[in-house]
Amino acid sequence: VASRRFHLNESDRYLMLLSAQAMAEFLSLLLLLGLVRFHEQTPRALGLQRSRAVRLVLGGTLAWLCFAPTFFLIALTVNWLRAIAGLPPDPQEIVRLLQDMESGGIHYSLLTVTCLSAVVIAPLYEEVLFRGFLYGWLRNHLRPIPSAVLCAVLFTIVHSPVAVWPPIFALGLFLTYAYERTGSLWTSIAIHFIHNSAVVAILLAQVFLETPIS
Repeated sequence: VASRRFHLNESDRYLMLLSAQAMAEFLSLLLLLGLVRFHEQTPRALGLQRSRAVRLVLGGTLAWLCFAPTFFLIALTVNWLRAIAGLPPDPQEIVRLLQDMESGGIHYSLLTVTCLSAVVIAPLYEEVLFRGFLYGWLRNHLRPIPSAVLCAVLFTIVHSPVAVWPPIFALGLFLTYAYERTGSLWTSIAIHFIHNSAVVAILLAQVFLETPIS
């Protein structure tokens, strides 16, 4: 009996990798929240009180609107400096992969997983991990500023490509400041959610504008 070989293109392989990453982050989030419940008996230790949620989320939304110009200005400055130095722009790999090269259309499965991972799972998981656990641990050993800087550095290096590190570092500092100022993850989660939503919206606009309509 002849064996049947399945062909996976680059977009399909990336879809599998991103799906596995999203599932791992979701399970890790459940584990982290389980640890909070085991040690502290309640998520209130992370400032996740339901009574303050709406007010803090609205505050986070306004805070992001104030911060967004700084983030995009840093990103544009980095691109400008790279252009002056003669460095090629970092390609948006996800934009290329979302365009289904075989059909000439949009890779909608990858699009769905990308939105779910970036807009829903990442803000929750990364805020609980970096601001809730890591920054909380650092604050027990260091003063606020060095704790915030170290937390932002670690938050930055898990993102790619390297060209996005300067604006991501600024975002990490701002998220940590928001958490320190309000004592609640609701604020930083809201900022992170809105920020990622805006970035994904820009990415999708680029995808749809560059993909020919069949």
